Formats: sequence, structure tokens, C-alpha cells
Amino acid sequence: MKGLAYINGDFMSLQDAKISILDRGFRYGEGIFETICIEEGKVIFLKEHFERLRDSAKALDLKLSVNLEQVAEIIKKLISDSSINK
Repeated sequence: MKGLAYINGDFMSLQDAKISILDRGFRYGEGIFETICIEEGKVIFLKEHFERLRDSAKALDLKLSVNLEQVAEIIKKLISDSSINK
């Protein structure tokens, strides 16, 4: 899966990805992200990455719509669907 987006609970191609012009991130440039390392199909330090993501969201007064277990499942599906292993 090259050029993949995850929006509102769904994976989609970048061409199909749409964000409303009313979206807070779009309107005000607010956003958070983490870059992760995957080794042998597993995320290294996922809990720590999620904690930083959660703390960054809190600092910007943004509500995370997922918890650690949900993020783990999303990443697991992405790894499986895209054959990422490193």
C-alpha cells in the first residue's frame, strides 16, 4: 500500500483522502505526530511513543480519539496490509 492515509478510522489511498476545510488542524495548523521504528514487524517503544503523543495532544488541548490498544491495532493492521517488517 503506497501512499496510504488513515482518517476517521479508515485506511485509504492518498488520492481518496479528504479533510474538511472546517477541520481544526486545517484551519489553524494544529497537529501532532510521532515517527516510529518498526523491527521484525513490531513497533519499538510503542508505549513511550503513545505517551508522548498523548502529552502533546494535552498541551495543545486536543482530544485523542484513540487509546494505546487502538493505536497498536491500527499499526498492526498497517504492518500486515503493507508488508512492512523493518
